Amino acid sequence: MARKFITHQEALMRDLKNNSLDSKTYLNELIAGFGVGGERVSRNVILRGLRNIVQAKASYKKIAAKVHINHETLQEILSESGNPRLSSLIKVLHGLNFEAHVIKKEYDPDYAIEEEIEEPTQEKTVHLESLELSPPSLSRIAL
Repeated sequence: MARKFITHQEALMRDLKNNSLDSKTYLNELIAGFGVGGERVSRNVILRGLRNIVQAKASYKKIAAKVHINHETLQEILSESGNPRLSSLIKVLHGLNFEAHVIKKEYDPDYAIEEEIEEPTQEKTVHLESLELSPPSLSRIAL
């Protein structure tokens, strides 16, 4: 008996459709890789992932009707050349019963934002009468 081989895309769609691959896990893994390989590549990967979920779970027409947009607009939003607004992506996520959340990452020096610190141009005089200190801080004052 000959074995039937299927493509990766066919296997992915099958697994999304029958829930052997959780849509939330799949999408989170794609989003976790955002920025790897350049912004354009990452955005296209995420859009393709959303497109796969729409095709496996419902249809463009059902999701578009649920979020009150035209199904052609939804196809354009999720296309390879799509450049959707954040508000459009959030609508699509809501249509798929997802919510978007922002979670603070652990400190990553590769993505640290450098702040310019201005060097003081003049010495500043602080009068002790205007200083309000809590008792534990009093022991740290050097006179």
